[in-house]
Amino acid sequence: MIDVKIEKQIVTGMIMSTEFLEGIVPIFREQLQAPATNKVATWCATYFKQYGQAPKRHIKDIFKQHSKSLPDEDKFLIEEFLDRLSKKFKVSKSFNATYILDIAEEYLRTIALEELHNRLGTAIDNGAVTKGENIIKKFERAARPETKGIDPFSNEAILKAFDDDAGDKLFRFPGVLGDTVGDFEREYLAAFFGIRGTGKTWWLLWTGLLAVFHGYNVVFVSLEMSEKQIVKRIHQYLNAKPTNKPKGRTEIPEFCDEEDEDGEVTTVFKKQRRKQLTMRTAMSKMVDIDESSLIKANFKLITYPSGYASVSDLKAHLHNMEYYEDFVPDVIITDYADKFKPEIDGEMRHKIGSIWKAHKALAQERKCLVLTASQTNTARTGKDIGVGSAAESMEKENEPDILIALNQNPIQKKQGLMRTCLTKHRHNEYDIIKEIYITQCYSIGRPYLDSKVKS
Repeated sequence: MIDVKIEKQIVTGMIMSTEFLEGIVPIFREQLQAPATNKVATWCATYFKQYGQAPKRHIKDIFKQHSKSLPDEDKFLIEEFLDRLSKKFKVSKSFNATYILDIAEEYLRTIALEELHNRLGTAIDNGAVTKGENIIKKFERAARPETKGIDPFSNEAILKAFDDDAGDKLFRFPGVLGDTVGDFEREYLAAFFGIRGTGKTWWLLWTGLLAVFHGYNVVFVSLEMSEKQIVKRIHQYLNAKPTNKPKGRTEIPEFCDEEDEDGEVTTVFKKQRRKQLTMRTAMSKMVDIDESSLIKANFKLITYPSGYASVSDLKAHLHNMEYYEDFVPDVIITDYADKFKPEIDGEMRHKIGSIWKAHKALAQERKCLVLTASQTNTARTGKDIGVGSAAESMEKENEPDILIALNQNPIQKKQGLMRTCLTKHRHNEYDIIKEIYITQCYSIGRPYLDSKVKS
């Protein structure tokens, strides 16, 4: 049975992604059900076999070469599809190849089984038993090589594992913070740990905006703040202006060139005049942003009441966005995991643990970076966040690939300073003692201004 949405996703991948073509061409038998999409897919497969890469913008030249021989209906449908695709990728250049490959493979296998069923049914109806047996004997399961297991010693496996351009690496933080944390990658679960009031939502939101600026589609799920509050924060960041009327000049912290007499990192304040952010200012800024192409992908905001939605509810929401809006995220951010409704009964630690396991599974299933946050058990003790600081469930530390601690004492808060450190990185070496100092100014929506390592 034809699924127009999936066929358009397949063709989009074949046009835009060499990685997608590498996976789909070995199992593509020109069997898409819609004539128009099947033609474009065949052109892309031919182009890949000849040049070893995706056609991308050259698809319009390929279309012109073949347009004269196309039926008018196919010509119209293909031209309309290519125009929409061109507009879409002016906004977002990202394509989640691995996730769509899984969908494409299942769809092509379904088509193959339907064709087998029809041919076998015809043979049985005609009493052609031998022919029916031969049909079954010749049937070959359409599956990508990696789904059958790989040889880790093969050149192909080695090249794929060490290929920095394979599409797994997404983006990183700026400055020494980025050098310390490294690249965020697909299938990672990353989390910020902090006590109440350290700005975890700001950090999640800033990371989501960085992803969009780098060209990756983002879903931001808020279970703590309203839609209005999140939208205001986004434009507060973009404009670097306070949402409340300032009483005087805004103090922007900067690192001092030297540490204080106790060897501590400290700041000085640069006073600047910042007007209050208004609706008119925010809308005017968006005109400038559109012209500068700062926003290179789509940002989707979802809000749920705290404890109302489960991760399964979020999965259903993501499926609907994919089916009805043709939106596939590269980054999924939840603010935050502990506020999801658990899907199992039992002790609180088991409920919380199941939510974090579901977050990790979501990263793996959707081939996305999943980012979240959590409060820690250090607020009463006044100690810094470190290994073992997770409250309620150890799954908070077991499941993530990256854990980033946000530490700040009252004096540093007045100085506009935050201390961050890695308490876990599953895939890279890390120094649990090494702290990165961050200057920040939440009044203008900036959780990060600059970063440095204590000398």
